[in-house]
Amino acid sequence: MLRQISVLLLLCFISLPLCAEEYPEGDLGVQLGGSFYLGDINKMPFRGTRPAGGIFYRHNFNQRYSAKGIFSYAMLHADDSTFKHSDYQLERGYSFTKNTFGFMALGEFNFVPFQSKGKMLTPYTLYLQGGLGLMMLPVDDSKKLNVTVPFGLGVKYNTKKKWAYGADFLMVKTFSDKVDYVADSPSESNQIKQLSVKSGKDWFSYFAIYLSYKFEYPQKCPSFD
Repeated sequence: MLRQISVLLLLCFISLPLCAEEYPEGDLGVQLGGSFYLGDINKMPFRGTRPAGGIFYRHNFNQRYSAKGIFSYAMLHADDSTFKHSDYQLERGYSFTKNTFGFMALGEFNFVPFQSKGKMLTPYTLYLQGGLGLMMLPVDDSKKLNVTVPFGLGVKYNTKKKWAYGADFLMVKTFSDKVDYVADSPSESNQIKQLSVKSGKDWFSYFAIYLSYKFEYPQKCPSFD
């Protein structure tokens, strides 16, 4: 599944330079929402959701393609004691809460040709998004930079004025099994075996609503000079 997603994202990025810049513009915005972690402790979407948010800038190449960068914050949390039907987790009794910061570079593909100015025949659209990111992850009282692969869906809506709003939903794959930092082997305080699943890496989700301000910056096309 991840391989197919990577190929799709690569094709989207390759096609960006081939698209004529019909009306280059961008928008700067703020996001507010939540995040949840998926890994050794929690495997249920939206369980343990905590605050998340960020700021972003989006460049619209044309009615189909955009690219954006997000500086994000996400609080990740999980607690074994909340799984009342799991004797193993109740005995293990591990929990964590971490504040993470990161940057995500994403390409967007609009399902509907998206017109954000003029008569606005299509003022809203769903879009597919994906790319690469870096996440600053606290591990053992130190901070480590980790590569991530975010991908997901979004919706955006333009008003007739300078403001736009919408929502993002991203699943973020990490290449670390230390987001939760569940130990790999028993310790003196916890003799339960198989504390973590070494074959699986941790994930988290980032979702938010946003408000942005639109900018226009005219650019000449060499083909028409």
